[in-house]
Amino acid sequence: MIFVRNDGAQAARRTDFDISYDDGALTVTYTADNSELFCPYSKDNEPLYEGCVVELFLAEKGDRGSYLEYEFSPCGAVFCGRITYDGAPHLELLPVDSITHCDIEAYGSGYRVKARITVDIDIDCALFNAYRIECKEGDTEQELFALFPTKCATFHRPEFMRPLRQYLS
Repeated sequence: MIFVRNDGAQAARRTDFDISYDDGALTVTYTADNSELFCPYSKDNEPLYEGCVVELFLAEKGDRGSYLEYEFSPCGAVFCGRITYDGAPHLELLPVDSITHCDIEAYGSGYRVKARITVDIDIDCALFNAYRIECKEGDTEQELFALFPTKCATFHRPEFMRPLRQYLS
């Protein structure tokens, strides 16, 4: 699967995405080409979304009002949180130990992520969306990319999540 710009237009920066589920865990794979590789934070559960990052939003039981957010930065840091959504997102940080395996490799002008996430999913109801943020050091402007674009300035629009089962490899 290939991302587009969050406004729905073709992306100048290519992002490939794959997701699978087996033995009680998701495996997500991203390839983010032509990245700035900007990481203002390097520790887990810091606000990685202020730099270059790929993200997964997962409503594991199909509830758009409560979903998990996972982030992976090119410097190797990860982020895990629970978002409660009532028209605005409210974040509760979670331990990152549900990410049981994570390989992040920077190469030339991009990075690859392969992560295994242990999570209790109702596979028939689970919803998801996947995203990428790009920005340059010293620049407050972010480029937003999505699997299913929200067509606004935020990814926290759970109505754009789609049924996970339909997109599993």
